This record gives sequence, C-alpha cells and structure tokens, in this order.
Amino acid sequence: MANSTLASLDLEGTLIGLSEAVVLSEALKTNSTLTTLNLCKNSIGENGAAALSEALKTNSTLTTLDLQSNSIGDNGAVALSEALKTNSTLTTLILKNNSIGPDGVVALSEALKTNSTLITLDLYYNSIGYNGAVALFEVLKINSTLTNLELGENSIGDDGAVVLSEALKANSDLTTLSLPSNSIEENGAVALSEALKTNSTLTTLDLDWNSIGENGTVALSEALKTNATLTTLSLYNNLIGPNGVVALSEALKTNSTLTTLQLCKNSIGDNGAVALFEVLKINSTLTNLELGENSIGDDGAVVLSEALKTNSTLTTLDLNWNSIGENGTVALSEAFKTNASLTTLSLYGNLIGDNGAVALSEVLKTNSTLTTLRLTDNPIGPNGEQALSKVSKAAKVEKPDRLDVCDGNNRLYKRLERDAKRAKEEEFRTVANRLLNAIGGLEENMAVIGARSLGYILVGVNEFYTSKKCPVCFEFVCQANIRRLYCSFIHSDITAGHNMCNIVKDHLMNQE
Repeated sequence: MANSTLASLDLEGTLIGLSEAVVLSEALKTNSTLTTLNLCKNSIGENGAAALSEALKTNSTLTTLDLQSNSIGDNGAVALSEALKTNSTLTTLILKNNSIGPDGVVALSEALKTNSTLITLDLYYNSIGYNGAVALFEVLKINSTLTNLELGENSIGDDGAVVLSEALKANSDLTTLSLPSNSIEENGAVALSEALKTNSTLTTLDLDWNSIGENGTVALSEALKTNATLTTLSLYNNLIGPNGVVALSEALKTNSTLTTLQLCKNSIGDNGAVALFEVLKINSTLTNLELGENSIGDDGAVVLSEALKTNSTLTTLDLNWNSIGENGTVALSEAFKTNASLTTLSLYGNLIGDNGAVALSEVLKTNSTLTTLRLTDNPIGPNGEQALSKVSKAAKVEKPDRLDVCDGNNRLYKRLERDAKRAKEEEFRTVANRLLNAIGGLEENMAVIGARSLGYILVGVNEFYTSKKCPVCFEFVCQANIRRLYCSFIHSDITAGHNMCNIVKDHLMNQE
C-alpha cells in the first residue's frame, strides 16, 4: 500500500476472494497507516484468512478487522489465533457467521491466554457449542483485556451458561456480554444470576431469544437487588409472563444502576405492565424501557400515564404492537402536559384511532421535550391525520404512513434481524413438510424418499427468499400474495410458507 494517509478501508461485499486477500495481505505487511479494515461479506475462505494472519504477525497499526461472513471455518480461526499470540495492536476482531466450530474457538481461546490487546471479539452465529464455550469461558478467568464478547446463536445452552457464570465470578474486565438465541433456560439464568451478585464490571447483558421463563427472571431480579454495575438488561422473547415482570418490578424499587430494560414479546399483559409502571413513580435511574408486543391495553396505558406525570428520568418508551386504544392514548396525552423527560414514544401497531391522534396532536402544541412520536400502522382516519399533520411540520411526529428503516448497526436492527431469521426458518420447515406430504414422504425419512429432487426444490425456494432484497438495508422486500416480511420489519405473515408450498406444488403438477 503506497498510500501514506489511508486509515480506514471498507471493502464490504466487493467479491473479494482468495487471490485478492493474498494481495491485500502482502500490502498490510508494509503498510503503516491503516487502522480499520472491513472485509465483511466476501469469500476469502480459510486460505485467505491464513494469508491475513501472516500479515497480522508483522503489521503494527491495524486495530479493527471485520471478517464477517467469509466462510473461514475452523482452519481460518486457527490461523488467526496464531497471529493473535504475537500481534500487539488489534483491538477488535469480528468473525460473525463464519462456520467456526469448537476446534476454531479452542484455538482462539489459547491465543487469548497471552494476547493483551484484543478488547472486542464477535463470534455471533457460529457453531461453537458447549465445548467451544467451555474453552472460551475458562480463558475469561485469566484474560484481563477482553471487555466485549458477542456469542449470539452458538448453541451454548444451559450447561454452557453455568460454566460462563463461574468465569464471571472471577473475571473483572468484561463489560458487555451478548448471548441471544443460545437455548438458555431457567437453570442457565439462575447460574448467571448468582454470578451477577458478585461480578462488579459487567454493564450490558443480552439474553434475547432464550427461554429463561418466569423462574429465571425471578432469579435475575434477585441479583438486580444487589448488583451495582449492570446498566443494560435485554430479555426480548424469553417467556417471562406477568409474574416474572412483577419480580423485576420489585427489584427496580431498589436498583440504582439499570438504565435500559428490554422486555418486548414476553406476554406480560396489563397485569405485568401495571406492576412495572407503578415502579416508574419511584425509580429514578431507568431511561429506556422497551415493552413492544406484550398485549398491553388501555388499562395498562392509564396506569402508565399516572406514572409519567411524576417520573423525571425515562426518555425512551417503546410500546409497539400492543392493544392501546383511544382511551389509553388520551390518558397518555394528559401525562405529556406535565412530563418533561420523555423524548421518544413509539406506538407502532396499536389502536389509537382518531381521538387518540387528536389528543396527542393537542399536547404536542405545548410539550417541548417529546421529539419523536412513532405512529405507523395505527387506524387513524382523516381527522387524526389532519391534526397530526399540523404538528408534524415541527418534526415531532413520524407520520402514520411512514415505515422506519433500521440503520443496520443498532441493537434494534440486530434483534429484528434475528426475528426475521427465525420467521424464515419456520416457514422453510413448513415448506419442507408440505412438500414431503405432496410426494408421499415423511419427515423422519426425508433422506430416503425423494431426497435429491426435494433438495433441489428447497434450494430453489431458498433462492427465491434471498433474492428479493431491499437495495438499502438488504433485507426482505414485500412480495404481493407470497411474502409480507417488510424490509423495515413492521410485521410479517407466517402464511408465506403455505403460499410458497402451493406455488411449488402447482409447478410440479404442471411439470408432470
């Protein structure tokens, strides 16, 4: 690299293969200015990773390397681990979605025993499993530099969480731990809770898309009563229920550090919401509360409005996809006449109606703190739209017909990305099962009956799914009569698998 000023190079999705990776690696051996290299979503493979690893052994300026989605596998991870043993400048290594299994993670773990510079390691969506997790968590007991560890979708399970909890009792450096979609249930949550009672450094814990349930949540709540460092707890879709939220509410009465609580999609209902909203009257630290998809209705909204009249710390409130109607919205509007802290209120997919919209528009004329109001997918008629249009000119209202697009980097995007992946997998299984029935096969002998022809068909179906992408965010675009999973993830229609199956079945019949 002859350029003597270039500090950041972004080559994401530029069709870079092995040969290009080798050339780039040679340049890195002599370059002394580049600090950030993004090779995300290319095809360098294990040999390309090996070439880059050789460069890392001598390069002394690169601090961030992003190799997400490059199929480097275990061998590529082993090569990188050798480089990490001697490299003294790399602080961030992103290896998301690279088919790395236990062997690759064991090698990386060995490197982390001596490496003293790596701060962030992202292994999201690999296959490290229990064995890989054990190796990595053992290193946490002695490594003193790693602060950010991303392990989402790695099949760690309860047993892995138990091992991790022991490591957290000894570790005094990790601040951010992300474990979404890891099949962690009650026992794993209980173990992690015990660790939180003594750990004094962890500030962010992400347990989205697990199944910790009511008992696991009760255990975490007990930990929150004494833990003095955790500021962000994310429990999206964890089967918590109203009783679990009641326990969390009790903890929030005394906890003085938690600022962000994510509880979307947990079926807490009005009963759970009421308990949580009552706490807002006395809690003085929570700033961000996410309660989307929780069957909260007008009763919950009325209690919330009373809490907002006295609460002075909450700035962001997510109530998307609940059942708040006109009465609940009118009550919330009354609260905004005195509330001086809330800046963002999200009410996607509720039932606020014309009267609710008019009430909100009236209070926005005098409220000087609410800067973002999201009302997409609400049944708002002409009167409500007209009232909102008058205040939206002041940039306070996101109009009801606007679809927000995530920026691809924030936590909301990552969570919804997981939702889309789960929905797609569920629909894909539906297609497979229906096709098997169509050809007279059974799921358990899929490999025997019609496997080859079925495989070709399913590959074709998958190509259909992945070829219709938004040119902005590269996610699914609405397909009329087939798929309704929008690129902005506003809502999805699970009947897509059934529709797709019928299309393929009709095609087969025509072929016959």
